Amino acid sequence: MMTEDGTRTGPGGAWVSTIRVSNELVRSNAVPQIRGWAAALKDSLSSDQLTGGTLALRQMAHFVTTVEGADLVLSELEDFAEVVEYDPVRHVAMVIGKRDAPGCTPIIWLMLKVFPGAEGVAILPGLAMGNVRSVRRSPRGSFDEAFAVAEAVKGSGRERVLGPAAATFEHVGTILVVPPQGDPASVLQLLGEGA
Repeated sequence: MMTEDGTRTGPGGAWVSTIRVSNELVRSNAVPQIRGWAAALKDSLSSDQLTGGTLALRQMAHFVTTVEGADLVLSELEDFAEVVEYDPVRHVAMVIGKRDAPGCTPIIWLMLKVFPGAEGVAILPGLAMGNVRSVRRSPRGSFDEAFAVAEAVKGSGRERVLGPAAATFEHVGTILVVPPQGDPASVLQLLGEGA
């Protein structure tokens, strides 16, 4: 069931259906790096701005992400999921981990396709920085929402492939595309420069 603002209610609250490939904890080398990103963001933002945020790091053909409702700064191994495959047609994520893929999985997946050289993505729904853009209204967590965001976030030249890119959208929050050897806190500075 969905609420009026487009969020899903019910068990788990995740919009993406999850097939758990393995119920083991995520033991990827991405976990310490994501924790480092969270610590750097904590130095730049308030806890309210980080609330509900999701950080994801590319791992070859899949990605490791924080799960829905995880505290980015105090994350435990249970707060991570490894999305080994996402099917945008069926809206299904195949996951390794104890919890479901986050509702923003379609946005993460599409941003990593739009920016094939990017290292990761940060989605911060509690942060509105810079020029807040509008995108066509779609149900939260839907592929339509992800596509609307992807159409609006585009780089040029080298940035089109690697990032960085940053934009803030109504009803979605701030999206940060992290380039190789970068971190979300440094990408955040783009919004201060009018990205």
